[in-house]
Amino acid sequence: MNKAQIAIIATELGIFAIAVFAFWAFTGELDAMGYGILYIWVLMPLVSFVTSLVVGLLNIWGRYRVLWPALCAILITLLPCVTFDAAHALYFGSLVAPNLTRLIGGCIVSYFGFAVGIVIRSIKKKTNK
Repeated sequence: MNKAQIAIIATELGIFAIAVFAFWAFTGELDAMGYGILYIWVLMPLVSFVTSLVVGLLNIWGRYRVLWPALCAILITLLPCVTFDAAHALYFGSLVAPNLTRLIGGCIVSYFGFAVGIVIRSIKKKTNK
């Protein structure tokens, strides 16, 4: 793996880990809505969009690059599961099924960033020739 691949993976997983840590370490009972808006609805989709854009722009991983937005969508889906759903399970003692509609939204955001990256790369190629 080259440095760009490691940087992309580290960025996505690092922001995910920070989001999970922030929930369990700093979020109180009155902070849940702010956390949900900031991390689940803004930060993770934005990070997934940007990393997918970079993967599409730099053509990282060759033909396997199309799998990256799907992995980003899985992380977007997992974030509420390891935060809110886990807290619900700890408090009430019952498990909550993951909301798979977030997977669709995550795919849309990530693949849109991926497509924008590919379009920018193709425009750069045409203007350089």
